Amino acid sequence: MSNYFNRSNLALLLLVGVLLASCNNGTKKDDDTATTNSPASTATSAPKGAVLSGTLDNLYVKRIAFDSIGNGSKIVFSHTIAPGSKILLDGFKSQGNDFNPKTPVIQLQYSSVSSTSYGPGVYFTNVVLDANNFNAIKTALGDSATSPNKFVIFKPKADNTYTGFIKYEIFVSPTSSFTAEATAAAIADANPSPPKAS
Repeated sequence: MSNYFNRSNLALLLLVGVLLASCNNGTKKDDDTATTNSPASTATSAPKGAVLSGTLDNLYVKRIAFDSIGNGSKIVFSHTIAPGSKILLDGFKSQGNDFNPKTPVIQLQYSSVSSTSYGPGVYFTNVVLDANNFNAIKTALGDSATSPNKFVIFKPKADNTYTGFIKYEIFVSPTSSFTAEATAAAIADANPSPPKAS
């Protein structure tokens, strides 16, 4: 029986020795490895969030987009980001106080860089072209048979009524580029639709 305990104790001692040796193996790390795996190092190397800022663009659409929509329409424009990080507007025909967000009736395209910038404190809200301003544009476009090659240009501008909001002055032009000579005065405005005070 003493022979049995000696062999069991010896086997147990060997097992404990192997376990201790394997536990100690690899616990000592050099300073470089310990530093790169530390939580503080990971937190300081995390990328910071980018600030969304830039310059808005003048936008245009061919007259046919307005020709295909009836007089007295109200259009709600929503900002969209196009390839190349261009901020454009898609217009949706209003149906009462709502609109169908799946089917834009007007899609504005890039014309040229404007002088209006955006960044912290600027709100990107829907922009509304009411029925009176819509009719003013259609009147300025005139008859499509006599002047088929006209463009409607949207020029962004900081809104003086609502600080931090963007509105668009609207011009009719013989070209898709915004030039002071071709577009003497704005004929309409698309105004921001900020939350209403209760």
